[in-house]
Amino acid sequence: MNKSCRLPDCVIPAAGLSSRMGQWKMMLPFPWPDNHMASAGPVYTLLDVALAQALSACPRVVLVTGRGHQILARRYGNIARLALVYHPQYQQGMTGSVQAGLTYLSLLAQQHSQPMGACLIAHGDMPLVGQRIYRQLNAAMLAIKQGAEVVFPGRSQLTANPGRPSDTLLRNNIAGVHPISDNGDMPYTTGNTTDNATAHVAGHPVLLSPMACQAVINAAPGHRIKPLLAPLRTHWLQLNDDGLYFDVDTPAAYRLLRQYLLRQPECAWEALSAVQQQLSGLQHESTAMEKGLRD
Repeated sequence: MNKSCRLPDCVIPAAGLSSRMGQWKMMLPFPWPDNHMASAGPVYTLLDVALAQALSACPRVVLVTGRGHQILARRYGNIARLALVYHPQYQQGMTGSVQAGLTYLSLLAQQHSQPMGACLIAHGDMPLVGQRIYRQLNAAMLAIKQGAEVVFPGRSQLTANPGRPSDTLLRNNIAGVHPISDNGDMPYTTGNTTDNATAHVAGHPVLLSPMACQAVINAAPGHRIKPLLAPLRTHWLQLNDDGLYFDVDTPAAYRLLRQYLLRQPECAWEALSAVQQQLSGLQHESTAMEKGLRD
């Protein structure tokens, strides 16, 4: 961890059912683009890389588990600065998982007679969120101090039809035909979406102020997080990085991840460096056990 890091703790929900992937996506192998990387150590997973990237930048990471909790507890039980929180109602959706992670941090602050601080919300299926993104998110802490309640690493743009691109468009983006960071169609948008209006393109991780954290904790079960945050004072970091928008939640996206890494091998080298530095205490499950849970 960078000792000059000003980022807060990070919550990573990884409790879901992976229904769109058709198998447990968190333990899918990270698709190294060449054999040298693949043979550099044990088999690392998508979640391994996402955790290592967050641990490289944040003082503490809270991993919220559900499906496969026992496997994840054994795998990550000896990792420094990583706390595991089991969410038994994980089948009810991601909001409850985020609430479980934030509640853990709130109780931890209370135990030390301190107010709850800001928090990052990242995702276990977004392994391309690397150090280049976390470094730029340092600017978000200044925005929080100046009164912002939510900070998205995204941008505002003029667009006629904001929304998630089709599979064909996303495939073209990753292939370099229309780079994600340069075109007008992004995976996630919020805000005004009328024709020819300014739309906000939201990436992850998202930074929440202490007040926003408490608002999420207090939300009714099942309440979606984005509408909950919509009324809050939001600051947009104008960042252009494919990793902000690339969640690996379908078989097609998993295949596209390898294609992307073939074109951008520096991202894979960064990921390999992070896991080797941050996950020295990783306990590897047997291939048969992992495969059995995924099937």
